[in-house]
Amino acid sequence: MSTDNLFSLDGEGQNFDDLFTLWTGRTELEVVFNLETGYAAKADVVPTGGWTPLTTGQYKGKVIITSLEVNAPNGDNATFTASFEGTGALTKTV
Repeated sequence: MSTDNLFSLDGEGQNFDDLFTLWTGRTELEVVFNLETGYAAKADVVPTGGWTPLTTGQYKGKVIITSLEVNAPNGDNATFTASFEGTGALTKTV
């Protein structure tokens, strides 16, 4: 599993610095992959406290971050990518 993100030093949710600390500490994380509630009326900003996933159709599991890359092209938006590897079973809620 991987994720591509715009690089930001502010805003809600996990940022690059948070993920860097988790990556270098090889910290096990619980991840949820699903659509957010209210996805049909998607806002342009992360809501306070982050997004809330739908409770049905979730994929859930424990992972560690296996790579974290940042890209800052001249004159363009900075981005970062994180890759994850499962450390246990992946489950799906119905």
